[in-house]
Amino acid sequence: MLLVGGFESFAAGWVYNIEKQIEILGASIVFTYMTTTFGSVVLACALWFGLHNIDTALWAGFVGWIVSYAIGMSYVAFLLKKKKQADPSLTWKGMGYDLTMRNVMELRSDLVDVVGFMPIVWAVLIKHFIPLLIIILISLGTSYLHRQFLSTMLIASINLLVLFSCGLWSVWVLLRLPIKPLSSPWYPHRGFCR
Repeated sequence: MLLVGGFESFAAGWVYNIEKQIEILGASIVFTYMTTTFGSVVLACALWFGLHNIDTALWAGFVGWIVSYAIGMSYVAFLLKKKKQADPSLTWKGMGYDLTMRNVMELRSDLVDVVGFMPIVWAVLIKHFIPLLIIILISLGTSYLHRQFLSTMLIASINLLVLFSCGLWSVWVLLRLPIKPLSSPWYPHRGFCR
């Protein structure tokens, strides 16, 4: 369910009306921004949950997140500067809004017509918080599963063996039971079965 929620929040916050965003800014800027945002979180998760020393992992994860995000956003700013030089009618404020919030705010305005009031906080959360939090939660879950893999697999195989044995035994018992006719004391004869 976490993966489904991640896909839905990604689709709502990042993919909705992406064609218009690409038309205004260009594919390289949009996808570099996406890669920067999600790649920095993936790097932080790899450091947080991949290193064995907890103190080192905590600091390395945050430093990796901040440094990789800063490098990526510097490159995005460089691409935006080139775009502004190519098209002087664009403003920095407009390009920043187009890049960070336009598609999710258009989704919000489309949904307001159908469902009623939706706060702007919803749009900010669905774009900049929830997908990243879901990546962190999935990474946390896979990290735990990786550490517990052998013991979990051993327990799971024993449980499956027990369930399979119980299932076979239950089928054997059910096939051996005599079938009572419908005229048994629990089902009184109504006269239509002779």
